Amino acid sequence: FDAVSEGFFITDRSGFILRANPAFYELTGYSPKEMLGLHCSHIWRGRYGPEFFRKIRHCLHRDRKWRGECDFVRRSGEHRPAILSFSQTHNLKNEVQNYVGMLMDIADKKRNEMRIYRLAHYDSLTGVANRLLFNERLQGAVVESEENSTALAVLFLDMDRFKPVNDSLGHSAGDQLLKSVARRLMYCLGEGDTVARMGGDEFALVLRNLDREVAEQTAIKMASRVLAQFFAPFLIDGREVYSS
Repeated sequence: FDAVSEGFFITDRSGFILRANPAFYELTGYSPKEMLGLHCSHIWRGRYGPEFFRKIRHCLHRDRKWRGECDFVRRSGEHRPAILSFSQTHNLKNEVQNYVGMLMDIADKKRNEMRIYRLAHYDSLTGVANRLLFNERLQGAVVESEENSTALAVLFLDMDRFKPVNDSLGHSAGDQLLKSVARRLMYCLGEGDTVARMGGDEFALVLRNLDREVAEQTAIKMASRVLAQFFAPFLIDGREVYSS
């Protein structure tokens, strides 16, 4: 109990903490004097309502155990993602005597998952969606438009004069130009829309949740807004560069 790396705690039948191991105190930032006698819900204060704990109690009553992901709150106020599990212990009459909780911090795991997801779904140069995420978002927009009787639009563009800039000023200048274009396209987007770099100097936009009656006009307005972003020059290494 004291040697394991996960945070373990034991409560009475009402959920008040009777004992916890050193890993639990290290995870939460509390001392035994501060924590013992408190209700275990204290480490989720402000994060979940009564319904969350009712579901846990229901599962414990039915299955004698519960496991799931939830955030806990350290003494400092920092929110951390964790795996939480509860199980029951029983006396000789088969009555619930205690609850045993296990808390495992998964912040590093979550960060790694997010990093892997970003590497797989976002363009490493510009930070906008890549072709894979574009296809996923487009498929989702199609389903959404069918369910909600709305429309969607796809705008596809490639930049003029990218190759001369790349050849004359170097690849670093070309990269800066692509990043600047991506920023300007992001500026045009509405909530829920997507801009993606499809490869090279090609970009695509997905506009979703459009009113079917005015979808065409909305797409044309967005196309005009995108084109207007190219009127002003791009500043690359102190030089004004024009693209259209």
